[in-house]
Amino acid sequence: MSQLHHTAVETISSTNRSRVTNSRLRGKVSAHSLFVNGDGRTPWARRYRDLVGLFCEDAGGLAFMTELKLALIRRAAALVVECERLENCLANGETVDVDLLARLSSHTRRIAETIGIDRVKRDTTPTISELVADHNAANTAKTVAARAALAAKRAEAAERAKPIEEPAP
Repeated sequence: MSQLHHTAVETISSTNRSRVTNSRLRGKVSAHSLFVNGDGRTPWARRYRDLVGLFCEDAGGLAFMTELKLALIRRAAALVVECERLENCLANGETVDVDLLARLSSHTRRIAETIGIDRVKRDTTPTISELVADHNAANTAKTVAARAALAAKRAEAAERAKPIEEPAP
């Protein structure tokens, strides 16, 4: 948010600002702050809130977010939740407007491009040090298991080697 806009909004009494604006000025996005009306406890609202937080994180964090970018993120989150709802209907054998689902998906992709959220392929190849650490951990686990098995065998052998005591007359 630009400093000029931020200052102009802060001069308005908090009782005359929306809940969405007040929470934004405090630097957080909560379930109650995402909706002008409603309490945010429905499954749709919880998923929406989760996506807004994740998308904000993907876009660099709330501290670096402009109001416009946050508004776009909220739109993208709403579209994704609606796509997921329609996909759930499809999975349950219900009739769905596939054209609507395709358009929602396209709009989501375009908004994500505008925001700057890209699908980036992650390098999941383990490093040499990770491979060595995994190898050492596996060897340690095998050693511990082998020692425990040996101790159990020795205890069993010692139990069998005890003389049988005859009962006292």
